[in-house]
Amino acid sequence: MKTVMLVDDERPARELLKLSIDWEKAGFRILWEARNGRQALEQYQQQKPDLIITDVQMPVMDGLELLKEIKRICPSQNIVILSCHENFSYARQALKYGVMDYLIKDALTEETLYSLLETVNGEESESPSADDPPPNSLSILSNALSQEEGGIQKAENALPSHLQKGMDYFCCACSLEGFSGLSSEWDYIIGELLQALGETGGGDAALFKQHTLFLLCLMKHQSSKMDAFNTRFLSLRLIRQKLELLTGCSVSMGVSSQSSLPSQLPELLREAHQALESKIYQGIGKTIYYNPQYNKNQSFQIDTLNSHFQNIRTAVENLDETALQKGLSQIYSKGLSGIMHYNYLSYVNAILIDILLESCKKRSIPYEAVFGSESLKFDVFDKMNTVDLIYQWFQDCFFKLFQASGVDNASYSPRVRKIIDYIHKNYQQDLSLETIADTFWIHKVYLAKIFKQETGKSVNEYIRCVRIERAKELLLKDHIKINEIVAATGFNNPQSFYTLFKKYVGMKPGEYREQMLKNT
Repeated sequence: MKTVMLVDDERPARELLKLSIDWEKAGFRILWEARNGRQALEQYQQQKPDLIITDVQMPVMDGLELLKEIKRICPSQNIVILSCHENFSYARQALKYGVMDYLIKDALTEETLYSLLETVNGEESESPSADDPPPNSLSILSNALSQEEGGIQKAENALPSHLQKGMDYFCCACSLEGFSGLSSEWDYIIGELLQALGETGGGDAALFKQHTLFLLCLMKHQSSKMDAFNTRFLSLRLIRQKLELLTGCSVSMGVSSQSSLPSQLPELLREAHQALESKIYQGIGKTIYYNPQYNKNQSFQIDTLNSHFQNIRTAVENLDETALQKGLSQIYSKGLSGIMHYNYLSYVNAILIDILLESCKKRSIPYEAVFGSESLKFDVFDKMNTVDLIYQWFQDCFFKLFQASGVDNASYSPRVRKIIDYIHKNYQQDLSLETIADTFWIHKVYLAKIFKQETGKSVNEYIRCVRIERAKELLLKDHIKINEIVAATGFNNPQSFYTLFKKYVGMKPGEYREQMLKNT
């Protein structure tokens, strides 16, 4: 006879649990009871039961703390959390510490308890493999999403047995915003979703690359498009409510068209995923239905965007500042998406932050060296009212990353050095802050800022200084006329040249020539 300990601060709750089933008939005897976690822990150190059933919220020591302490003593101890809260924040912590099950008091039935005790007995059946699909899984999506050869074919072959006459199906791709669960947490979520799908016609669920949840939803064929839409809407609402309840996260959903043909499964999965990707433009927390033309255009934009991200990663890897500036400029170009949506910006900013963090980690660079003394805050972009300010902020961060990576070994950064060299080679051309910014794929405001910081002069002032110095050299050759010097040094007109020369040198060009030639 196996033994049980009940832990609950409410005596009526313990009594109700004792009377719920015939424990001895199931091969169990309740020998110990405790009012809180501390009392239970003291009893446990004296005598170890085969099963502990504990409430979560209790005085002195709660159920989660008890679970944590007991698992330190005996990692294999069977512990079940019994709570009145269907909140995954509790379940998540419990799963982290290795709880056997997490049950809701209001939903507890005799069948559930007997099934639990049968699992504890466990002599008649082996424990399931970690690679086995969750209970009730059809193994259709796990095959379809696998990278194994023939996976899609296996899925298509398995689907007809579940698509009875008069049945259709559609696919849904879900993103749980901000959720990064353990594999055991995802298993729990998928198990709950499979039960929910069973209430609406059946289906399957599987996780893809640890962040996108795919669902296959079966439904009766509807001759009316409106009826079909309503049926899908009700199924999706149930799924959304379940996911939000389990995780407390905002849920974004991409929904495919529907079909009755198993061969359409790969296409419907693609549609669902493509619709989900549109959250970049349409916003998170929404249900987005696949639209062939609309999603086709957005898919092209997303592919273009991903290509730019890859170029930036390569530029950072190679410490190539010119390529980096070009990539950043392309990403923040309004021509990419037509309108610079908030959702687009949020997505882009998040990816670039990830690239910076990954690079810091890879090169063992402290985050403070890139993000400043206050490090990175979640509201860092809230005070930036324009795209230009965000763009400049990222340029600043990547510049600091390059400096911390050992690129800046000279008096000027490589970027400013290249600009200085460019000015010296092209001063006779129509140069300005704007033309240089365009040439080097740098925003003019950011260029003005870093150039002034490193040289002590504005870009236009530096250009004027270079031109004046070259003019002084040419004035030493008395056969060259003043008008020719004006044209050779890039000044717009003689009047501008005379005015600036007097300002910087302290005398007129003719006076300078006369004085210098007299001294030679």
